[in-house]
Amino acid sequence: FFQAEDGIRDKLVTGVQTCALPISLKNIITGHQGQPAADQARYMEAEWYRNRFSEDPENPVNHLLTARSICEEVLLRRDSSEGRENCRRLLEELREKKLSLAAEKVNLPRQPFRMLATYKNITETYIRIIPVEDRLREAYFSRETSPDALRRAMAATEPLRSYRQSLPGMDDLKEHRVELGMEGLPPGLYVILSSLRPDFDDSANILCMLPVHISSLSWINVNEHYYALHRETGTPLPGAEAEVWYQPAVNPGETPVFSRGPRYIADSLGHFTIQLPGLESYLPIKIDLRWKGD
Repeated sequence: FFQAEDGIRDKLVTGVQTCALPISLKNIITGHQGQPAADQARYMEAEWYRNRFSEDPENPVNHLLTARSICEEVLLRRDSSEGRENCRRLLEELREKKLSLAAEKVNLPRQPFRMLATYKNITETYIRIIPVEDRLREAYFSRETSPDALRRAMAATEPLRSYRQSLPGMDDLKEHRVELGMEGLPPGLYVILSSLRPDFDDSANILCMLPVHISSLSWINVNEHYYALHRETGTPLPGAEAEVWYQPAVNPGETPVFSRGPRYIADSLGHFTIQLPGLESYLPIKIDLRWKGD
């Protein structure tokens, strides 16, 4: 059996004669019913079906469900075989919940925008819209704040909005994507925080944190010449305030940090020139634009 098992494993890895693989495994399973060897063969069969799905995810036959069914059958046996343990791990992987969010980095004020949710084995999520202001803003931009600490700080902040979002999908173990409509927001920096739990506790949970800027401001440049423009219409923004942040050179091994640079006022054409000695050595720079409350 072990020689046959090794040969089958080689075919799994190399892809040779994969069409005949289930038949070979069924022969081993039939000849070793009730034995630990049969459990391992069934695990390899389930793994093969999962690989079939990865190779052809659009196939109308969902091989993930077949793999799940095989693992569930093996787990009905009350033993401690290697095959049973492998099936338990594979079943956990198939049932694993996943969620991620994506949106345009900058969206226009008070206009609806779209957010893309990518998820697996999830039917709903809870969403909070968190304004990043005052002390929370300091924690957000601080390099000393760990991602976990930042998520906990966000979860403890009073949200601007909070609601439950249903996610379309079926019990098919597949990854799904859906665009969600988001209500418009006033100008500012926000974090869209999502959670599988309504209390947003970080234990046994998936907390997603998506930063979104809401602004009608933008800029373009040619070398040191910059132009402040309206993000939607492209019209110049005379009187716009531009504050420059740059990264001074640091010694090897040190973490670079952004330092506050000079501030400029755009002229009637929205133009301003950054006069920072050695500008090319400070790239990339950040520009904080402000104009009429935005």
